[in-house]
Amino acid sequence: MRELNARGLIHDITEAKPGQIVLLSGRMQMVDLVLMNDLLEPALDMELSNMPSLTDAHRRKKREKAEENGTLIKMFSALPKLLQVRIFDDTKSTWCTIRHVDMMQDSFSIAMKHGVTVRGQWHVLAVLDALPDDTELDEKAFEYMTDLDNGYFTALLHIRTMMGRRFNEYGISPLAIFRKLT
Repeated sequence: MRELNARGLIHDITEAKPGQIVLLSGRMQMVDLVLMNDLLEPALDMELSNMPSLTDAHRRKKREKAEENGTLIKMFSALPKLLQVRIFDDTKSTWCTIRHVDMMQDSFSIAMKHGVTVRGQWHVLAVLDALPDDTELDEKAFEYMTDLDNGYFTALLHIRTMMGRRFNEYGISPLAIFRKLT
C-alpha cells in the first residue's frame, strides 16, 4: 500500500475514475445472502403457520401466500451465495460483494456479534468499478438486443434495485478490508 501511495496510484473515491485504485474509510454493513437464503424458508413457514385458517377466505389467502412464498424461495435460491458489504460515511456509500472463502472470520459469527452494522472505522483498498448515478447507457447495445435480452435486462435491473448496488452508491472490488488496531 505504501508503494502504491508513493507512486500516486491511490485516489480519493470522489475524484477517481473507474479502474483506478481508491482508499476509503467508514462504517461497514454486511448482508450474508447464504444466511438470508437459509433462514428465508423457515421464516416464511412460521409466518404461514401463524395465519388464521378458520374460513374459506382465510384458507384461500393462506394458499396464495404459500404460492408467493414458494416463488420468493426459488428466486433467492437461484442467486449467488455472496456476502454484500457497504462501506459508508455521512456523505457517500460504496457497495461490493465478497466470497465467503475470502473472509478470515465467518460472516455468521460477525452477524451474531454485531448485527448488520459492524462497529468501528473500516478502511478499504479497492478498485473503483462503478460511479453513483452512472446511468450512461450504450444506446448502440440496445439495437442488438433481442426481446429475451431486453427481458433479462429489465429483470436484472429490478433485482439490482431490490438487493444490489443502489444508484447513488459507488461500486468497488475490494483488494483489502481492514481496521486499525488500537
